Amino acid sequence: MMRRPRLVMAVSVLVVAALAALALLVESQDAARVGFIYPSSGPFAQPGFDMRDGFLLHWSQVGNKAGGRSTSGSRTRRTARRTRG
Repeated sequence: MMRRPRLVMAVSVLVVAALAALALLVESQDAARVGFIYPSSGPFAQPGFDMRDGFLLHWSQVGNKAGGRSTSGSRTRRTARRTRG
């Protein structure tokens, strides 16, 4: 019966170590990816276009940065996608 708590502890340590390694990999990336989905047809088309324009305006006003990372690098892009209803 004493083996089960040790197994749980070992698995927990491995999961925490894997998450820490993943966090380091994510932190080391120098660019951030940001997306936005908006409606482009139907009764919500015009508000959707307004939201898209606001999204793009925001990023141009903040210098294309999110959390200190660039959102306009070669590996990164700001994406606005439309939906069809």
